[in-house]
Amino acid sequence: MIELKKSIKDVYKSFNYYTDPKEYKSFFDQFPNKDSDIVLKLQEILNNFMIDKRPQNRKNTLNVSEIICAIENKKREIVLKDQEIALLLLAIFKHKKLPCRLRCNFVNYQRNGYNFFQGKWYCELYNQSVTNWYLIDPTNKYIPITKDIIKKSAEIYLTLMSDKAFDNKIYYKQWRGKLAVKQALLDDLNGIMCNELLQEDWIYKSNIKKPEIYIKDVNNLTVFEESLLYKLAIMMINPDGYFDLIREIYEYHILERKE
Repeated sequence: MIELKKSIKDVYKSFNYYTDPKEYKSFFDQFPNKDSDIVLKLQEILNNFMIDKRPQNRKNTLNVSEIICAIENKKREIVLKDQEIALLLLAIFKHKKLPCRLRCNFVNYQRNGYNFFQGKWYCELYNQSVTNWYLIDPTNKYIPITKDIIKKSAEIYLTLMSDKAFDNKIYYKQWRGKLAVKQALLDDLNGIMCNELLQEDWIYKSNIKKPEIYIKDVNNLTVFEESLLYKLAIMMINPDGYFDLIREIYEYHILERKE
């Protein structure tokens, strides 16, 4: 992968609306500086909390300040989502001025003789010394998240659009159809563009404009929308190399900021 330009790396160092700890910033003081030690410390803090992909007691996803509030007030009845833990880790890295971003992709692995294909939220931390990203997931103790088991949402979407046999594949059945794959692609796009929980606002906040391209089923997309997502998916396989073009499409066509 080509080295990121300084301006792009800086994008991933700062807090935004969803990662801002607000009055809970002192929570970060307990964390060491080394990335592996940060993960161990976070796991230690979370030992008394249950973590689930989709907890039954709530639907909405907490932002960083709400997550820290739950932890500091020892609200152990709250089951934290894996997405929330990845978001919290992201904020800790940002506090340390380490370039980091949230990703929404898929993992394909085998365990106990069974094949699994599931969605996965995790962090990508930029390693300055080797000029590359590496994957960090503080919630998965059983399956190490490595590049060889990651299937990018962009790649799955391109398969969906080109492979007529896609409907019969296991990941289609497990992922509730084409709409979920398309949404994962756009959720990953939000992460790359530092709007990590924007899809939650699209779903749960009535005053937030929901992009038509997000809520439409793949089969109902216009020719233009279908072409746009196809081009976007191709570029998102290498988001650093096409960062400016991706950002232009995101701002102008997804968020529809055309002023």
